[in-house]
Order: sequence, then structure tokens, then C-alpha cells
Amino acid sequence: MKKTLLNLLFGYLLLGSTTSIAQPSLFTENFSTRVLPAGWTNDSAGVSASDLWLFNNPYFRSISGAGFDTSFAIFDSDRGSVNNNINENASLTTPDISLATLTGIPYLELDQQYRALSGPGTSGSSRKIEFSTNAGATWTQLAYDSIDYGYPNPAIHSSYPISQGAATSIRFRFTWTGSWDWWWAIDNVVLKDYPVACTTPPSAGSTGGNTDTVCPSSNVTLFLLGADTAIGISYQWQISTDNTTWSDISGAISPNYIFSGQTVTSYYRCNVTCSGQTASSTSWAVIQNDPLACYCIPPYSIGCDALNKVAVNTLFTDSTGCNGNPNNYILYPTTGNYTTTLGTGDYYAFTIASGVGSGNHGAGIWFDYNADGDFQDVGEFYRISDSIPQLSGDITITIGIPNSALLGLTRMRVRYVYANPVTQVSDCNSYSYGETEDYTVNIVLGTSIKENPLNAISIHPVPAHDRIYIQSPISGAMSITLFDQTGRICKSLYSTTNSAEINTSEFAAGIYFVRFETERNTITKKIVLN
Repeated sequence: MKKTLLNLLFGYLLLGSTTSIAQPSLFTENFSTRVLPAGWTNDSAGVSASDLWLFNNPYFRSISGAGFDTSFAIFDSDRGSVNNNINENASLTTPDISLATLTGIPYLELDQQYRALSGPGTSGSSRKIEFSTNAGATWTQLAYDSIDYGYPNPAIHSSYPISQGAATSIRFRFTWTGSWDWWWAIDNVVLKDYPVACTTPPSAGSTGGNTDTVCPSSNVTLFLLGADTAIGISYQWQISTDNTTWSDISGAISPNYIFSGQTVTSYYRCNVTCSGQTASSTSWAVIQNDPLACYCIPPYSIGCDALNKVAVNTLFTDSTGCNGNPNNYILYPTTGNYTTTLGTGDYYAFTIASGVGSGNHGAGIWFDYNADGDFQDVGEFYRISDSIPQLSGDITITIGIPNSALLGLTRMRVRYVYANPVTQVSDCNSYSYGETEDYTVNIVLGTSIKENPLNAISIHPVPAHDRIYIQSPISGAMSITLFDQTGRICKSLYSTTNSAEINTSEFAAGIYFVRFETERNTITKKIVLN
């Protein structure tokens, strides 16, 4: 599956609300008939749709929380893990709702669960809520995003204030856009008439959340349960590390708060202010997981192509097939030949060998040098090759452990993927075939006695005339640049083998320099042309 992060949220989302102020309902639909309700349309933004919203939960999604029961509307793009190869643009639209009896401000309220399969480098679905006050001629956007909302359970009760002007009727449209993604479910769609003034002290209710433990990259959704809602009420979320001293969170002024990037266990609450009086909701603790427990388990959608060997320093694994685990993933224990000690500033030969599996493959190695629970920081990725055949035999690259690496236990990941180049973001992406192996290595202060491996590059003949020959002990990609004493680049090339040749017959006699660059190392050598 493919997904995206649009990260666009518009309008107020008043979550899990009750109130002491009467709010007449102008319209209500709970989908209890489990078919398209009378007056609603099920199409694609006004034209016939190739895929539709459903009302009988055919793929048995278990949705709880908010007001969800067993009868609701759902667009389920996954279709039980079956790709129908359709670019989906499915709209569920209410009939026109009369505003003749409206005395205050209309609010659209509904219960929702939206599941997005998000991750670096992915793209896919979105959900959009709009309203029209001219029978669908034009539409105004209330919400548009592509991040988990009410998933995992509990689902969320949402409320959106409407600026309808002098309109006499209104309709709402719920549009899913994507292609073989997850789902969006809605229930209990209500249009309410809120009073135009806040005249009573508020109830701040209690704070709820979609999780109480997080990793640094996790999305957290916080919401209010039992808080009053009325025109004139304002909200301010606060954070504390001790549940005693509180600080306002900039920009968090809606009844819900969605965030990521927490790094320490924190407490959250919301101050609700009405008529100059402020009440605080109960607090919600979000416990910070150990980063070493936060690594993704990357999926393979079809099957396994195996790594037969992984070796660096004293770490050595040798197998004849796949590990047999879900998603072809294994985390080896920190014992025996499954681990090793690596020194900062030192260089090591890293070797893999592939097993049975047709076609070319890519492979890479990642180190979480700063122990933050991911492999996305600069210098944490090394490409091994993007053209590895089955039963490859040994493939070796040289890696240097940076001096900036944190000392101690460090997660190391090796991925092997079918028919795809490997980049830094490949540590978590989904591929069709392959295998993932995680190890824990110990980073210590290095001896720094192991020199830059590019020192061993040889250039001959010396001096040269019409061409130079280069021999390198390093396998893998290398940029080679020839420049003169003024720094002018005379020639450059990109090599993926251990040897290269440069034609120098067009250059005048004199002193020149050749710079060699890999992902981890750089060296410049002087040459003389006769």
C-alpha cells in the first residue's frame, strides 16, 4: 500500500463534547438502515464513481469509541488486501438541510476513524470534508488531511463550526481520494444549532488520547471528553514534565491537539475559558518509550529473498534461507557471534552474501548512531549495492564509525530488497521480496589506527603522459575528479568498479590533482603529467 502525509488540518475539531447549553439538532443521520440513506448521494464529486462508500462494514473493521456502533458509513480502500487498481475519488453527500429555524451558529458534528499507512517516502489517500450553501455549485473546505485520525481506537467525535452567511440551506460532502489504501469511517452525522454567546462558566472535562506511550516519531492525538462547547469558549493546551508546572503550547488552541516528536515523558491538559473564567481538564500522561524499542519492522508484501551472510569485525551470521518470521524480519540477540564491538574513528570491512532469489537486488546498512529510535540522521546509512544477483558470493564495502557516534549499545540494520535501489529511507519502506536483519553492536572509543581506506588507491604510471590508470581496494560507487593547480575541474567521472581510466592526452604538462569521494571518505592525490 501507499500513503502520504499532507498534514493539513482546517477548522476547529471539537472532540468528545457535551455541554450544559441546549443545542437543537437541525439534521441527524446514524446509518442504522445499513444502506445509503434517503436523499444522500454516493458518487465521485458529482459524477459516477468507480468505487463507493458502503454501509455494512464488509471487511469487518473493528471500530469503537465516540458514538460508533455496528452501523456506520465506510470507504474501505483496502478491500480485504485486494488491489482493484482504481484511482478512487469517492464522495458521500448529504441532502440539502434547511436552515430556516437556525438561531445561532451551525456546527457539523460526527464520529470518525481514518487510518493512514504513513511513512517516509510514501504517498496515497486523503480525507476531505466540505459544505455548500448553493446546492453544490461551489464548496467550502472544513477539513483536509492524510494522517491517522481516531486510529487506533478510540474513534473521535468531531465538531466543525460553519460560516454560512445568509444561506437558507446547506449540504455536506465527505470525499476519499486514494488508490488501495486503508479506510475512513463516519457515524452519527448531526447539524446542531449553537447559541451565539457564552453565558455560563465552563466545564473543562477530562483529557483523552489515542495512546499513552510513544516513540519520537509517533503521532499523538489528544482530545477533550465532557467539555462544554459554545460560541465564546476558548482553548489552550499545556504541557508539563512533572504534572505540576505547566507551560502553554504555542498554536494549540483547538479542543484537540495532534503532535509528534515528543522526546521525554510529558503530561498534557487543556485550559477552557468562558466569560473570563478558566477551568483545566484532567491531565493525560504520555510515557516516552525507550528509543531502542521504537524501531519500525519493515514489511515485504509478497515473499522472501534471503541474505545468506552478514559479517563485520567479529559479528558473523551464515544461513541458507529466510528467517521464517513475519515480514521476513529478525532481531538477533546480543550474544556470541551475533554482536561485535566497533570503535569510533576506525574502519571495518562489512560483508554480505545473497541467497536464492531471481533478479537484481539492492542492499544497505544503517546504524542508529545517536540512539533516537530511527536511522534517518545524516551519516547513518551506507549503500552496499543496487545490483546484487542471487547467490552473489561475498560483497564487501568499507565503513568508518564516526567519532560523533554515541558510545554504548547501538542498533544496526541490514536490508535486502528485490528490484529496487536502496536509499536512506529504505529502512522502513515496503517492498515485494527481501529480508531484514537487525543487530545490536557496542560502540566504544576507537583506536583510530585504521587509516582511511582510500589511502590504498594507486595511480600509475608515475609520471603519466596520455592516460592514467586507477586501482582501488574499495568496492562500490566513487566519484573521481581531476583538477589543475588553480582548482579548475578538468574531468570528472563516476565509477562503480575497482578500476578506472582517465584520458589525459588533451592536458598540458604539469602538476594535477585527483580527488576520490565515496559516501564515507574523501582523499586527494597529486599526479604529474609529462
